[in-house]
Amino acid sequence: MYSSSLFSQYTNENKEIEKKYRGGMIKTNPLAMLCGPIIFTSEFRVVYETPIAPQQAFQIGVSYLGKSPLLGFIERADSLSQQGALRFTVNGFRVQLAYKLYFMEVKAKYRFYIAPFVSGSLVRISRRSLSNINYYLRAKYINYNIIIGYQTPLFTDRLDFDLFTGLGYRDIEWHEIYGTTVTKIDEKDFIFY
Repeated sequence: MYSSSLFSQYTNENKEIEKKYRGGMIKTNPLAMLCGPIIFTSEFRVVYETPIAPQQAFQIGVSYLGKSPLLGFIERADSLSQQGALRFTVNGFRVQLAYKLYFMEVKAKYRFYIAPFVSGSLVRISRRSLSNINYYLRAKYINYNIIIGYQTPLFTDRLDFDLFTGLGYRDIEWHEIYGTTVTKIDEKDFIFY
C-alpha cells in the first residue's frame, strides 16, 4: 500500500518524460573500455533501458570483455613480450539486469532512482602461445547491488548522463584449466583485486 501511493503520482512532467523514453533508450559507457569488471579486461557495453510503467524502467545490458589497456601496456613494457613470449588473449562476456524505480524528478529533467542491479561475467585469459593446448585461466564474477543514482539529458534530449553508486555483494571465482583438469585458484593469490 505504501509503495503504490509513493509511485502513483503522475503529472504533466511525467507525460513529457514518458514521450521521450517511449521507445526505450540505448546506452553505453566509454570509460568501461579502460577497465572492466575483472582485472585485465576492457568492457565494450551496450545497455537497453525501457519504461515498463510510470516511474519504472527495466534495463538489460550485454558486454564483450577483451584485453585491457593495462595488460597491453604490461605486454609492451616487458622485454619477454617483445619476443612474443608473453602475449595474452582475453575473451569473455557480461550480462546485467536492473529494475529502476524513479522516486523524484526536478523540473522534468533530473530523475533520481533506486534499483536492484545484478550482473554476471565470464572471462578466459590465456597466453597466446598456450591457447592451442587448452591451458587458460577462467574467472566467473557475479555481483548483486542496490544502486542509487540520477539520470539527466546531456546537450540534447536523446543523450542522457546516468550517474550512480551503490552497495552490494560480489563473488568471484578463478579456475586454472589445463586440458580436462580444472583447479580452483585460492582467492588469496588475487588479494589486490
